[in-house]
Amino acid sequence: MATREAPIHQNVKRKLVESGERDTALIFRTMRNTARIFRNSVAEEVVAIEQRGNATIQRIVSEAAAIIQKRLSRFASV
Repeated sequence: MATREAPIHQNVKRKLVESGERDTALIFRTMRNTARIFRNSVAEEVVAIEQRGNATIQRIVSEAAAIIQKRLSRFASV
């Protein structure tokens, strides 16, 4: 992702290179399908959903999509 050829904004590439393990969150651990993603507010919400118990991927995707949609709608009204 951080190569010159990758069609990704330079700021994202710089953040990738500058970041470390503590800048990530592990999600889907309770489902034995662990993924490491950049830590942000949505990632923290996903971790919280899992910690409440009985989480399914469908529930997490649905709740995370709703959170993202709500945040994106703020930009649409600007």
